[in-house]
Amino acid sequence: MMLNFLILLNLFIISSATEEHILKIHEMEFYEDKSRMLTLEEVTDPELDIHFDIDPDFVPADFNPSSAYWVKITLDIPDNDKDYLIEFFDQTIDTLTVYVKEEGSDKFRTHIMGDNFKFSQKNFLHKNFEVPLGQRGKYTCYIRLVSHEYADIRFSIRTFNFFIQYSTSEYFIYGIFYGMILIISLYNTLIYFAIRELKYLYYTFYILSVGMYAMCVDGIAYQYLWPSNPAWNQIAYGVALFLVIFWSIIFSKRFLRLKIRSPKINRVLNVVFTLRIAFFVYTLLFDHHLFQIRNIELIPLVIIFFGGISVYSRGYEPARFFVVAYGILFLGFFFKALMMLSVIPVITLSYYSLHIAFVLEMLFLSYALSDRVRILKSNRDRALRRIISQHEENARFKDKVNARLEKT
Repeated sequence: MMLNFLILLNLFIISSATEEHILKIHEMEFYEDKSRMLTLEEVTDPELDIHFDIDPDFVPADFNPSSAYWVKITLDIPDNDKDYLIEFFDQTIDTLTVYVKEEGSDKFRTHIMGDNFKFSQKNFLHKNFEVPLGQRGKYTCYIRLVSHEYADIRFSIRTFNFFIQYSTSEYFIYGIFYGMILIISLYNTLIYFAIRELKYLYYTFYILSVGMYAMCVDGIAYQYLWPSNPAWNQIAYGVALFLVIFWSIIFSKRFLRLKIRSPKINRVLNVVFTLRIAFFVYTLLFDHHLFQIRNIELIPLVIIFFGGISVYSRGYEPARFFVVAYGILFLGFFFKALMMLSVIPVITLSYYSLHIAFVLEMLFLSYALSDRVRILKSNRDRALRRIISQHEENARFKDKVNARLEKT
């Protein structure tokens, strides 16, 4: 789709051909309010020395959680019969206040939203935040953002038709993703009840934890599971991420049999496991802000990954697909961390890198479990064939002995 979007001195001119345009923080005028005390009247007062500037070098890592950010944009829709809205991508922004004034009006329309508020208080019952604009006219917008953690200050100018099409497709893809998690979980639960091997139950808990974490990050959990509990929504992602690591370690230790096959790595993993549990308990009870430290999850993942390599190198064939699965998951976390640190740009592929990694990891781990069963069955069949062959040999030897005895 061809977009026609003209920017003149921070005046964004929308043509009739524009269906969507994404605006990034370094393209817009913004002001960092370190006091968090400024009001709209003060920000718009020409007598106050408040300068909105464009900083082309601003990257997500520069975001200061202790400040409030004001963004100023002017939208001009000169000749258009389409209805437009502003959509904010980051569902984790604590408080998002948007002031919109149409040309000819002396009052701002105020829209207050954020994950500090109940889901029902949104303008649209959608996982993201949206603010309706209108059709032709000039709109002046002041946007105030406050977040206790990194906030992705990007938003999109979209037509209502494009928004409906995009959101429908997005929810459809989410349905496929979470449907895969549910099906794989049910499948492994049934296998557990059939053969009573705990590793299948641990794997089920791990997959469900992955689904819960993804739902928290995507905003789906807030929309469907706890829409009236914003306080829990603030920390749910941290709890879910801990459960992902918790069940991942338990499953990996069981699947690889690290206690027997790699005792040194098993001891190191036990120490990391204990420290991770202690860190989680402290964070949950005393300092929720520590849930923002997500890169520490790379530590147990790296240990598990090398544990799988160690076990596989010692001849345990079922570990081969396990190594591939955790290698992919490690890359997913790694690229997500690079994006958060502004080393790589925020694009669709990097933003959903962890989702992609989770899907591939689930597929390879499921195959690793079935491959283990196949290998065990193959080994059992070979052993059975050897036993049968030995019995046949014994029978032939017995017949020879009996024949000789009869001759004598």
